[in-house]
Amino acid sequence: MYRALTYVHFSIISHIVLTRTLQPLLDQTATEPNSDVRIVVVASDAHRFVSGKPRFRNLDDLNNELKSSLSPSFARYCTSKLMNMLYAFELQRNLTAVGSPITVIALHPGTVDTFSHKPPLSNFKFIVKPILSLFFLRPDQGAYNSAFAAASEEVAKQREKYKGAYLTPVGKLTEPTKVAKDEGLAKELWDTVHKFLEEKGI
Repeated sequence: MYRALTYVHFSIISHIVLTRTLQPLLDQTATEPNSDVRIVVVASDAHRFVSGKPRFRNLDDLNNELKSSLSPSFARYCTSKLMNMLYAFELQRNLTAVGSPITVIALHPGTVDTFSHKPPLSNFKFIVKPILSLFFLRPDQGAYNSAFAAASEEVAKQREKYKGAYLTPVGKLTEPTKVAKDEGLAKELWDTVHKFLEEKGI
């Protein structure tokens, strides 16, 4: 349970705390002339591998270790990315409801090689690197979609088009899964996380 709680803290709650902390500054900046405030959430197409419909009614749901899955660690990763997307879309709905011009974008960075530099693969980098390059993006290439979401003039010119959008590399508007678009599930996650933060005095 402790490991799962730590995983949820790292993958979901820490990001939300950062956004909440910066929210007053973001709101203030958004009122300035010609402002273009964006919140970019790095999620993943791994959300498509979430089976069924998870629930986020309480901390037990958030801490679900998914032990019945073939690969519990991968299942938790996929669920955490779904949670990132649900929260991003709910954040956009909340901001839009109060008349905020802030744009929230969720994205998939691509399948990025962030592991071949570590042992034991790094010991065979001259063999491994060429093979991985056929299937994986370099880390710098994995940043392209985030850079587009954060700074592209196209987003500024078509703000309404990109509000609450999901992008795949590079800058492609892509339809997420039905579960990722479930407003009820998103609000359930939103309420559970915010209740937890309030109880912790955050």
